[in-house]
Order: sequence, then C-alpha cells, then structure tokens
Amino acid sequence: MCEAGWDHQILDEWWQTQGSRRTPPCIKGYTVTRAEEMYTNELTKIARDSTLQSSDQLVALAKSRVLEQEYLTRKYQDAAPNLFRLIKRLVKLSTEKEVAYRTVTVISQLVIYTSQKKNLFQFSMGLYLYACGCPKRVMNVLNRAGLVER
Repeated sequence: MCEAGWDHQILDEWWQTQGSRRTPPCIKGYTVTRAEEMYTNELTKIARDSTLQSSDQLVALAKSRVLEQEYLTRKYQDAAPNLFRLIKRLVKLSTEKEVAYRTVTVISQLVIYTSQKKNLFQFSMGLYLYACGCPKRVMNVLNRAGLVER
C-alpha cells in the first residue's frame, strides 16, 4: 500500500477523499520525511550563500545589510520559501514588521547550525549590542544562545 515512489499528487487526492483522522502510519512517515528533506535542502541553499558570511564582509557593509531588515527577509524568502512560510505562520504578532523580524531571527538561528560560517546576522547583532554598551555577561549569554557572535 505505501511503497516508494508515491507522489504528492497521490497524497493530495487521498487527503481530499479520506481526511486526516484515519491517516495510516506509512503516510505520516512519508510526509514527515519529505518535509524534513525539503526544509534541509532550503537551509543548505541558504548556507551556500557567500553574502551571509561575516568574515568576507567589511564591518560597515555587514552592519548595514542586517540592520536593513528587508535584506535578510528577501534573501531568506527567495532561498527558502517553504521554511519562511512555515515559520511566518508559527509567529503570530500584531504587525507584519514584527513577524518579519522574528522570522528572520529564527531562520538565522537555523542557518548557523547548518554552517557556522554563515553568521552575518549574529555578527551584526553582536556588533550593534557592543556599540550600544551591552555588558559582556549579557553578550556571553546571547552568544551561547546563538543570537550574537562575540
């Protein structure tokens, strides 16, 4: 019944006729595996982008790119549309701008776990907080959480 080679069209047709209450385990496993592959491929695509690597950037350029939030929003939306849409749906806030900021933050967290070199967001946040006089202890905690680079 659930052999390799099933296509998403078959799952779509089954979903329309059977519904979700009686989902066989093989279909659940298949859909979870396909979602994992899709999101992993999108994160890998983002991680290959050399513009997200802070060590290749001038400090001023890196700072201006991240503080201009639309840059990373466009970058992530183009490279990982499914992941961007998923996280955007999970983040429920009052304004579209807040949703975009949170979505970029979450995807940046995931990207740095994919490739430690792709730390433009963390680098810029660390630079900004340092310039604002953020205490070293706070920076250490945020660094361990993956939000800033020291």
